[in-house]
This record gives sequence, C-alpha cells and structure tokens, in this order.
Amino acid sequence: MSTPPALALAAYPEPPATLGYRFPAEWEPHAGTWMGWPQRPDNWRDHAVHVQRAFVAVATAIAQFEQVTVCANAEQVATARAALPGQVKVVCVAQDDSWFRDTGPTFVVKEEGGGQRSVAGVDWQFNAWGGEEGGLYDSWDRDQALDLAWIFRLLLQMRGLRRFECPIVMEGGSIHLSRAEIEVWLRSMLGVQTVIWLPRGLYADDDTNGHIDNFACFARPGVVLLAWTDDESDPQVLMLGGGGGCWGKSPGAVIKLPLPPPLHITEEEAAGVEVVPGSKARVAGDRLAGSYANFYLCNGGVVVPAFGGEAAEADERARRVLADVFPERRVVPVQSREILLGGGNIHCVTQQEPAAATATHRGTMSYWKPPAALYPLFFTFAAAGYCVAWSGLRQLRSNPDVHLTKAHRTDGAAEEGTTLRRAEEYGHSMFRHFYTMRKGDNERPDTRIMRW
Repeated sequence: MSTPPALALAAYPEPPATLGYRFPAEWEPHAGTWMGWPQRPDNWRDHAVHVQRAFVAVATAIAQFEQVTVCANAEQVATARAALPGQVKVVCVAQDDSWFRDTGPTFVVKEEGGGQRSVAGVDWQFNAWGGEEGGLYDSWDRDQALDLAWIFRLLLQMRGLRRFECPIVMEGGSIHLSRAEIEVWLRSMLGVQTVIWLPRGLYADDDTNGHIDNFACFARPGVVLLAWTDDESDPQVLMLGGGGGCWGKSPGAVIKLPLPPPLHITEEEAAGVEVVPGSKARVAGDRLAGSYANFYLCNGGVVVPAFGGEAAEADERARRVLADVFPERRVVPVQSREILLGGGNIHCVTQQEPAAATATHRGTMSYWKPPAALYPLFFTFAAAGYCVAWSGLRQLRSNPDVHLTKAHRTDGAAEEGTTLRRAEEYGHSMFRHFYTMRKGDNERPDTRIMRW
C-alpha cells in the first residue's frame, strides 16, 4: 500500500525545493563527472576486460572537457589506475556495479547571487531495477550504500556539500507509488514544475523497463531529442506512436534522432558472461537497446555512443544531427557496444556534479588548454618576458620622467591606491598572458577565453 503524498512529505523536514534548490539541466556548467568501474562477471563478458576498455574511452573523452573521477572496488583500483589516463582521478569506493546514473547522487543547486551556487545532493533508494520482483542481481547492498553515503563522505570533506536523504526508489528501480505521489516527491526533491509521462520506452530496454535517457531528452528549453526510426518493420515504431503523441501535447520542437539498425547479442558475447543464479542471463540473439539518445553533455562537449560495423552509417548520421543541435559543442563518438551489452550506455555510467560558480565555466563553452609538451616553451617565453619587464621596471625606478599616472592597469581597469607603470612596453603583458593561460580561469578573473 502506498503512502499518501501529504503524509509522506509531512515526515520530511525541509525538502530541497522549499529551501530554493533545483535540479540543474545537464547543459549547465559542471564541476566534473563521476563514474564507476565495471567488474561483475555475470554482467560483463570475459571478466569485464572489454568493457573496461570502453569505460577508459568514455572517461578519456570526457576528460578533454572536465575533471573525471572513477570509483573502483579495492581489488580493481590498481587495474583502473593503470588503464586510465593520468588526468582522470581514481578513488576506492565499494560498489556492486558501475551504473552511476542510477546508484550515484542527484545533485541539486541553489542560486546564491553573484554567479555563486550552493550544491547539495539527493540520496535516493536503490533496488537493482526491481528488487525481488525482477532486479538484475541478488544483492545490491553496496550500490544502495553507494547512493550518496560514500560520495558525500568524500565531498563533504572537500567542499562541505549538504545531503538530502529521500525514502523512495528513483531511477535505480521500480517505484511502488502512484503518479500523483511520484510527482509530489519530484517537485519537493528536485524543484521541477511539470512532469511529462511517456507510456513506453525504447524497445528491448528490458533491464530497466525503459529508462528515459535511452529514449528522449531535452537539448535546451523547449527542444526535445527523440530516438526515432521510420522502419515500419521495426517494433520500435509502435513504441514511438505513444511517445510522439505525448511530446506532441507539449510546447516546443521535437528533433528526431535516428536509431541504429537492430543490434543483437552474438554467440561469442553471450558465452563470455557467467551464469549466476539471481542475475539476468545474456542470451545470444536477444536484441540490444541501442540508442544514440544515451549521450552525455559535458562542458563544451557531447560524448555520444557509436556501435561500428553494420551501424557505422547510422553512427555518422547521429553525429551530424547532434552537431547541428549543439553547434557550440564538440561531438565526440565513442565505441560503446561493450557497455550496451551490459544493459545501458554512456549516459547511464556517468553522473555530473554541477559547478558551484557558474561564472567559472561561462555556460557551455570550453577553454583551450595547451598540451603539456608546450609548457616548457611557454615558461621560457614567460621567463623572458618577466626579465624584460623587471629590466623595464628598474629603468622606471631610475628615471622618474617616464612615470605614469597612478591607478593604471594593463587591462585598462582602475586599481585605486596602486602605482603601476606601463610595464607592457617592457614585456610584462606577455608574461601575464602566458601566466593566465597556465594558471586557468578558476584562479585569474581576466583569463583569455580561447575557444567557445
């Protein structure tokens, strides 16, 4: 029996929405991305060696745009560290599987003014996509604990983030509540105002009973991307009839994102997965829930699934659609069939942490960072510029005739009470330019934005 919404919320002190928190759109600035590390032999073939390479490819693609932190079980930390590039952080976190979209926190933000935001997290319940009535594995104790307790032990120490515990199952399982009850919780925990219900999801998405991120998403306010096929022989056409109708009732544009051709598990792929009582079997010939809607937006980038082989042409079509939809972002396809074999894709294995300072990231732009190999050259120029600037300042001290009026800065802004000379004539401006490129926008407010 479900609990009446009013009674359930009455027992919950200060829901996030009443305090001014909201769930930010994925296109808003990120502080970084969190991922898990796969290892279950009953879900990932050949003891996860293939899918681990796919996770490395996803993490590497995202790391071009923002910080990535990968969480691995203790026995896998060394493996993950050796496989991942150096700029990706690796931490030891106990977990049953690696679907951080479902087991990780849902971050919410509160505007504080001046481009600053408070960041907190909603801690949902998790039951392995169905619990005892259809869950994908027998025990999900570590994933349930993972659903925020672990991450906030880390983040609270580093950033002092607030945690909101919620008693209902969210994306990670079946929800035994009415629509009205679910909407009450969504409004209270995430600050949403309108909930759009779709009668069906993607065909063959049996693991999660049709998660939305495999089927549809907002590209921006009023614009929806919808997984689509015009193949009348594909059962997905019947699924789209309901979904398209629901979107048709809402304002805004619907952009069709073509699906790949039907993909199926091969004999070799099925044979590599261990059969364990209580876990879902992977059967040769079963259709895979392949979709390009399962992409991930990061700062300045779109990381999109690619499947190769018979789907190569469809991969390119999807890339072009996304490039048109997100002209301000760089679209990066990643071969992710191995992740799809486990029941999801790139969006399912990632979880964004929103930025606390919106001015730091300036919306969806990204910043040019010089390759590490060029740093010695930059520092050489910087040192030379500094020497020239210092020489010039010595000349200024020894020759009062070239002193300038007080309160002038090289960028034209006034700095009251400080005597500054025209140092740019002696190379100081060159030194500052390279310095700001190296230090980064977080530490210098006047950093040059190199690429939108």
